[in-house]
Amino acid sequence: MTRTGKILVYVTLVLAVGMCVWAFGLYSTRIDWSNKPPNGELAKRITALRQVDGALQAAETRQRAAFGDLRTLERRRPRDNQYFANELHLLETGINKDHPPRVVRIQSGVIQVNPADGLVIMDPAPQPFLSLDDLARQQTQTQAALLASISEYQTAVEQDVKLTERIIGDKGLRQQLFNEEEIKQARIMQEIEDLKPLYINVMVDSELLMKRQRALEARVNELNNQKGRTVEK
Repeated sequence: MTRTGKILVYVTLVLAVGMCVWAFGLYSTRIDWSNKPPNGELAKRITALRQVDGALQAAETRQRAAFGDLRTLERRRPRDNQYFANELHLLETGINKDHPPRVVRIQSGVIQVNPADGLVIMDPAPQPFLSLDDLARQQTQTQAALLASISEYQTAVEQDVKLTERIIGDKGLRQQLFNEEEIKQARIMQEIEDLKPLYINVMVDSELLMKRQRALEARVNELNNQKGRTVEK
């Protein structure tokens, strides 16, 4: 046996083993197409198809019912449009003491309809409210009052600016007061300088008067002593 033949034998052996493994895998993981529940693939698919068919039939039933309701509602739509147009017109202009506002009756989140004619049931509003025209008039009055307040505020701001400029401007009251104070301070200092000579004279005269007073008091005491000695003799 040549070397090439040995190689071919080994290759054939490897291929044979691989084919055996592949065949065993196919056999062990084969799909059971029998109709035997619950492992039969055919039985599983039949069950799934029956479930889908049941859901489809239920959906078709709901669709037919909804389509019937839709046709009924479409026939009623022109009448309902007119009905709600009248209600909206009432809300816009017709609300007063004789015609109070009304609201749709809702129970458990569902709009209640009159079985006799299919119209929506309207109940009196739980609390009174104004019509759109009345609200528009109130809004106009409020806006006018607001604009008047804004105008007054702007006027006050302009007046405040003028008064502030009058107080702290280059020729404002504060500058005038500062200038006047500076002038008065200068006058006071000048008066102090002018009074200094007089102050010195007054101090000198005061000192002379004090000396004269002390001399007179000493003379009075001396005379009193002489008088006392004369009386004793």
